[in-house]
Amino acid sequence: MLNLFDKRGVSSISIILIFLALLLIGASSYAVILFGDLLDQNVIYKGITVNDRDVSGLTKEELKQWLVESEKNVLEQKSITVSYNDKTREIRFTDVDIDVNIDEIVEAVWSIGRVGTKKERVFEILSVYLRPKKFYTNVTYDPLAVEKIITEIYDDIFVERIDNSYEITEGEILLKSGTDGKELKRVQLADQVYEALDRLESARFQAEVSVYPRKNVNAEEIFQKVYVQEEPATFKVEDNQVIIIPEKQGKTVDKKILEESVDQLGKKEKITIPLSIQTVIPDVRYDDVKEKIFRDVLDRRTTVYSEYDTNTKNRGHNIRLVAQYVNGKVLAPGEGFSFNDVVGERSPERGFKPANVYTSGRIETDYGGGICQISSLLYNSALYSGLEIVERLNHQFTVSYVDLGTDATVSWGSVDFKFRNNTNYPLKIECYLQDQAVEIVFRGTDEHPGRVVTVETKIEQVYPFSVIEEIVPTLQPGQTVIKQSGMTGYYVTAKRIFKEGDKVEVEQLRPSWYSKLDQIVQKGAERVSTESTEAA
Repeated sequence: MLNLFDKRGVSSISIILIFLALLLIGASSYAVILFGDLLDQNVIYKGITVNDRDVSGLTKEELKQWLVESEKNVLEQKSITVSYNDKTREIRFTDVDIDVNIDEIVEAVWSIGRVGTKKERVFEILSVYLRPKKFYTNVTYDPLAVEKIITEIYDDIFVERIDNSYEITEGEILLKSGTDGKELKRVQLADQVYEALDRLESARFQAEVSVYPRKNVNAEEIFQKVYVQEEPATFKVEDNQVIIIPEKQGKTVDKKILEESVDQLGKKEKITIPLSIQTVIPDVRYDDVKEKIFRDVLDRRTTVYSEYDTNTKNRGHNIRLVAQYVNGKVLAPGEGFSFNDVVGERSPERGFKPANVYTSGRIETDYGGGICQISSLLYNSALYSGLEIVERLNHQFTVSYVDLGTDATVSWGSVDFKFRNNTNYPLKIECYLQDQAVEIVFRGTDEHPGRVVTVETKIEQVYPFSVIEEIVPTLQPGQTVIKQSGMTGYYVTAKRIFKEGDKVEVEQLRPSWYSKLDQIVQKGAERVSTESTEAA
């Protein structure tokens, strides 16, 4: 009889073919009789393998014992090792509730040739013998347990990215380094673990980690937030008052050290670097400015006048009145002085009185006569103070109170005298009234204490006056009256000389043309009516 349990096999395939032929032609009853003793055997039939091992001839208990010993017990000893952060995490197969379907395999193998009618059982036994049947155990595990372990590894690796930062306090900067962000490549590790579990193989993995570099701070940004430009004490002029503006302290930090510290911050984690904020004291302080304001007398000069008749008394009154208008005028650096703007209109409503003036080639009477003595005095003070002359005209005729070429005439609405404060400090004009005299002081800050200013004039041309005789019938024969005194005309050049040590600068001033005034000897009377302007 053919042995279907002997593991040594059969001698010839032809015998099986004969049995199959008998079955196919309806000789099934004979086959059952022939192989009937096989149906009650207590071992596994020929042609069955489990996990590529021939298990024929084994009892059901032997198969189960072998599977337990070769699969389940071995699996319990296997593990997956994950390395990260200088650590290792062992995932034992038992940690994920791994299980092998041993009972299922045993029942499936044992059922071959033992289920169905006798004819079906014989046919199945013969079929497996001719065409061996392979069985493989199947491993199951708890995915939630796997995910839980991977989550623990993820949490152990995870580092929240904290960017570098800084804090600015009253006196220092605190640079704080953060941490680079770290995150497990979770999906990749899960795939590796699942693959190892499915293969029932121990494995070692180096967990791959995504690193998110922290952002560093910007040194220039920090510097700009800290830096405060110091402001020296200064001043401003408002309503003829000098207001001193106190200095403002600055703040700074050593930029090179700041940049080096920021660079160091980017290389190390969890460090704090303190940097001192320096206070910058301005070079010019409040007391420095206060000490210089109106410290020096740039020029001091006096003009005198006489009061012996109505004309000269009115003239003296006008001179004193103008001095009061000018007194206390303060000019800021770069600010100009306009005589007409400061003094205003010369009218009786503003306190002016009529006195002699030069007008239209004659001497007439008009309000404000005599004030040119103050404008001329101001011109000379401006010259010797080294100030910039903006506008100046000489009188039509010569005057007696200043040298030729150094006078300055004015007329409301037309001729003005102007100069500019070209120093770096305020200029104050002070006028002091004395007995038939006015003293003018230019007070400011002498920026050239070693400089000497002089003014030189030169008469280039002389124009003698003529004597004109007028016959007046009312006069006695031979009787003469001088109606108008004669005045010589001149063309005068002038220059201002600045000398400071060996350095000499020469400035050509506006020349002066003085008209001659012919002398009139009356032998009769004649009125001359002309429009008057201030000229003297």
